[in-house]
Amino acid sequence: MGWSKKNTGVVLTSEQTNYLNILSSKLPFDIVVTSGFRTPEKQIRAMFTKIELGDDLIALYRDDQFAQEVIDAYPDEEKGIQAVNDYVARGGGKTMHLSGNAVDIRTRDKTQQESDLIISTVQEMGDRALYEPTPPHIDISFRSDYTPKKKPIVILALVSGLLYFFLQ
Repeated sequence: MGWSKKNTGVVLTSEQTNYLNILSSKLPFDIVVTSGFRTPEKQIRAMFTKIELGDDLIALYRDDQFAQEVIDAYPDEEKGIQAVNDYVARGGGKTMHLSGNAVDIRTRDKTQQESDLIISTVQEMGDRALYEPTPPHIDISFRSDYTPKKKPIVILALVSGLLYFFLQ
C-alpha cells in the first residue's frame, strides 16, 4: 500500500522516505507518519509533551541521564534544547529521530491487529518497533542502511550507447 505524512511539518530524510516505501509495500493498508527527522527543538517539544501527558521518560529512554536532564529542564525549552545538544555531543542520538533513522506511525486509526502487523513487519525487516501509548503511536528505529541506492549512470550510458550502435 502506501504512506503519507500527517502534515507538512513532518520532515523526512531520503533514508526515512526509502524506509517508508519499503515498509508500506509490505503492509496491506496505508500508514500515516507523524514524525521523522527532528531538530533538537522539535525533539525537546516532543519530550516535553510526553512529560505533560504523564509519560515516564526514565522508563522510555535508554539513557537515564539524558532523560533526567530533560525532566530537570522542563518546562524551560532553552535548557531542554541544551540537554539534547549535550546528549548528541557525548555520542547519543544514534538510534533516534535526531539522526534521521526513526519514524513514528499513527495508530489511532489502526486496529490492534494492524498495529501488531506493523510491529512484526518492522521486526522481520531487522528493525525495532515500539508501541508508545502517550500519545499513541509506533516508534520505529532502523539500524540497517536504507539510503536509496543510486543507479550507476556510467552503465546506463554504456547500455544506451550500445543500443544506439546496434539499432543503426
